[in-house]
Amino acid sequence: GRNWGWIRAQGRDPAELPLMIEARAIWADWAVRLGPGLGYARAGVTYLAGSAAEMDGFSAWLAQARDHGLDTRLLGAAEMQALFPGLAPGHWAGALHTPSDARAEPFAALPLIARAAAAQGLAIREGCAVRGLDLAGGRIAGVVTEDGPVAAPVVVLAGGAWSSLLLRRHGVA
Repeated sequence: GRNWGWIRAQGRDPAELPLMIEARAIWADWAVRLGPGLGYARAGVTYLAGSAAEMDGFSAWLAQARDHGLDTRLLGAAEMQALFPGLAPGHWAGALHTPSDARAEPFAALPLIARAAAAQGLAIREGCAVRGLDLAGGRIAGVVTEDGPVAAPVVVLAGGAWSSLLLRRHGVA
């Protein structure tokens, strides 16, 4: 599989919304700084509902959207047809739509962001596993890799589902 590149707040758990709102702003800034090669587009995200029950679920989520200042709204049949002219009429009960959600092309974005970060002095090491965190005085001092220690005042953990394996060694759930 692969990351589809969605940069969306829509449908998220309420605890994730502040992070996703910030992420959308960061991606928009990267798009300005790094240019169109990033594959970034503020294209919106739409969830189609096949039933009234699904629409009720979307309506319930709207309260979360409003609490976080999102531009999410419910779409009826006419709005859906205007947004998606090829959509078969009568098949969908409605939709949940967030115009400010975006996407980027992961295979294009990653190398572009990596080059920009390296130009700012970031060291990137590939094919070298991190085995643990280097802590000093209760603060991060770097990481311990299979090639030895790397000093760093800031560490970004981007291991996805595998992150818990590393963090568990340090008592972080």
